[in-house]
Amino acid sequence: MNFNLTPIIKAILIINVAVFAIMSLARYNMQIDLRPYIYLFPLKTEHFLPTQLVTFMIAHAGFGHLLGNMLPFLFLGPLVEQRIGPKKMIILYVVTGMGSGLFYMLLKQYISPNELVPLVGASGATFGLLMALGLYFPEERIIIFPLPIPIKIKYFVLFYGAFEVYNTLQNRATGVAHEAHLIGLALAFLLVYIWSKKGNQQQRY
Repeated sequence: MNFNLTPIIKAILIINVAVFAIMSLARYNMQIDLRPYIYLFPLKTEHFLPTQLVTFMIAHAGFGHLLGNMLPFLFLGPLVEQRIGPKKMIILYVVTGMGSGLFYMLLKQYISPNELVPLVGASGATFGLLMALGLYFPEERIIIFPLPIPIKIKYFVLFYGAFEVYNTLQNRATGVAHEAHLIGLALAFLLVYIWSKKGNQQQRY
């Protein structure tokens, strides 16, 4: 696999790291808490701002959170961008990132309307990236630490998806938005399906 950074992946990494650094500097050095303006709050609350639909997916709650979301983009993102191109890479990131946040909040509004917990992170987009990777490169093999043997990407994505379904059904208060992860997977599947259908139509023409 080629891990050279592609333009959009490089921009995604820079933006997410820069936002994390700015928020950390503001909070710990200047005592300015930007979270109420950046995190995505439930849509029907006074804390919600339309801009949060964009800002929440380029911010993270901690360094581990940032690292967990950005490593897949660092190591696997260039492969996807080389396959689909910069324009579709932007669409994939925005649709799965923003869409997972929007649909997650709509779901929570229906299930637990009194919940005020905000959403933050690029996890929806990260899972969207993994779905696209699994659909475009199902037979490619990757090594997942700490497993010593390479496994096919399609099995890795299937396992991760099943794991997220299990965690969602457990309905435990873990602080992790597993539903948003599943939404990211579903939106990426839909995007790749649409793109493949258009590609097939153009080939027939």
